[in-house]
Amino acid sequence: MKGHKFKLEVVLKLRKMKEDMCKMELGSLQKRMNELNAFISGHEQDIEEAYKEQEDALKAGLCAQNLHRYPMMISEKRDHIKRINQEKEHLTQEIDQKVQELAKLKGDVKVISNMKDKSLDDYKKKINKRVNENLEEQNQNWNTIKDII
Repeated sequence: MKGHKFKLEVVLKLRKMKEDMCKMELGSLQKRMNELNAFISGHEQDIEEAYKEQEDALKAGLCAQNLHRYPMMISEKRDHIKRINQEKEHLTQEIDQKVQELAKLKGDVKVISNMKDKSLDDYKKKINKRVNENLEEQNQNWNTIKDII
């Protein structure tokens, strides 16, 4: 509303910016979590394919020299999955912290926003009171002029 000046407007804008930044950081963390889940599912699929290849190679008559590569590849994939799971645990903790931080920031923004709304309502009430007083005064003046004439 024109003429209304909320003194904490700058603080409200800063809090909203912090909230938006926190949302973006949380989104990037969740994106990374999805990427890690995709890596894990890819590695698990590679392990299954390695087992199938090994069985097919054994049926086809694979020599023993080439047979040793399958267990090594499978163990490497499993080790990589373990490392990814550790990173996921760390990432989950970061996501939980960001969610808590976001909740706090949203609460702060809500409090200041409510203060702004209350301030605007008080301003409107004050303006309406002045308008009503002016109308009442004009009505009384009109009635006194009407009585004189």
